[in-house]
Amino acid sequence: MKFSAKLALSTVTLLCVTLSIGGALNISRNFAAALQTALTGYAASHQRTYFSMETELGGMRAQSVSDILNASEKLIGSSVGQPPCMALLSPEGTVLYSNLPGEISYADMLAAVNAGEERALFLRVDSHDWVMMATPLQGVGRPLWLAEAWDVTALFGERDRQVRQHFVLSAAVIAAAAIVAVAGSRRLTGPLRRLEQASRELEAGNLGVRVEFATSDEVQRIGEGFNRMADAIGSQMDELREESERQKRFVAAFSHELKTPMTAMLGYASMLEKGQLSPAQQSKAAGYIFRESARLETLSRQLMQLMQLQEGGVELAPALLPPVLKQAAADLPELPVRLETECPQGASGRINVSLLTDLIRNLVLNAASAHPKDGVVRIQCVRQGDVWLLRVSDKGRGIPPDLLERVTEPFFRVDRGRSRSEGGNGLGLALCKLIAAAHKSELHIESRVNEGTCVWMTLEPCTMEKGGESET
Repeated sequence: MKFSAKLALSTVTLLCVTLSIGGALNISRNFAAALQTALTGYAASHQRTYFSMETELGGMRAQSVSDILNASEKLIGSSVGQPPCMALLSPEGTVLYSNLPGEISYADMLAAVNAGEERALFLRVDSHDWVMMATPLQGVGRPLWLAEAWDVTALFGERDRQVRQHFVLSAAVIAAAAIVAVAGSRRLTGPLRRLEQASRELEAGNLGVRVEFATSDEVQRIGEGFNRMADAIGSQMDELREESERQKRFVAAFSHELKTPMTAMLGYASMLEKGQLSPAQQSKAAGYIFRESARLETLSRQLMQLMQLQEGGVELAPALLPPVLKQAAADLPELPVRLETECPQGASGRINVSLLTDLIRNLVLNAASAHPKDGVVRIQCVRQGDVWLLRVSDKGRGIPPDLLERVTEPFFRVDRGRSRSEGGNGLGLALCKLIAAAHKSELHIESRVNEGTCVWMTLEPCTMEKGGESET
């Protein structure tokens, strides 16, 4: 059963129960009050009949049945208005006089006597309702009981009429309420149906589905939560797709990096094995095999370093920065550019010396391969606010804007042919990005085509102990 149907059914059921209980209590109270009023009047009438009969019989000192009959008829004849319906009975149950309707049997009269003095006894005889009272007469010649009856069919009929009227009105109210409840529940649950439909679309792969509510209640907050969840799922799916694309590009690039040199190396090795080359050709083949083997060894080392950085766990320690820049410059081969280094002598930070040296060396090699117009690559470490700014810049050919976001991907090259000829394999900036992250920083790249490139990261300063004094 749908939630809207449950809501409507619950509302109608609650209304039905409320009307039934309320109507029953109201009718019951009204009927009880009317019946009590009637019984009070019947009791007073019964007392008058009792005193009148006691007076008639007491004055006659009646001993015979004829005297009782004469007194009863005299009382009936002298009554003003509606004469009483009564009967006179002996304690043994013998009826001495009765003008009760024929439908009231002897057993009914005897039951009224047995009920006790002035106790009301209700009877249902032939679709008529009666109430009877019986009282023993005092001060007469023989023991007698006066039994009197009143027709209360109209009173019970009014109660039944009210019950029927209540049922009719309740049915009409419940029917109208059911229509309103169904319409209201469908309106109230409309946002939930839209949310259900959106959930199905999201399940089917429509990550752009969203819901818009203006209910200002819990349903709207649920919708907002759904939208946030859909946004999160969409972002995660985008990230997964991007990661999948990066992995595909990585595998393709890695396969390409291995295939070309391995094919050539196998070819040269096969010719060397067969002895088909002249000494000069053998020397050339051996040199090619050596260079490609060295390049593959470098590639293997960088891949291992890349995986280690991705796993984390890099140890950082306080160290001075000028020796790191000096060591990075010393490790570089002969370059077609001039290095300019700027770093205060007291600059220090929590670093991994080996990794930071590799970062600077890779950045300088990339800058040198960009062929700076002025033939200069600058390494600078300057204080900027609360941090040290470490940057490598050049005035080379620059990087196109649409490629800036991809230059830190493994094996990605802006110019594949030129990078290969200069010994690059596309892992340098990918390693630099992870090295910066290991130092709790980010690698920032700013570049303009034909104007140059600046790559920088920040380092938090630390205190170095030197000669018993602290130096920052």
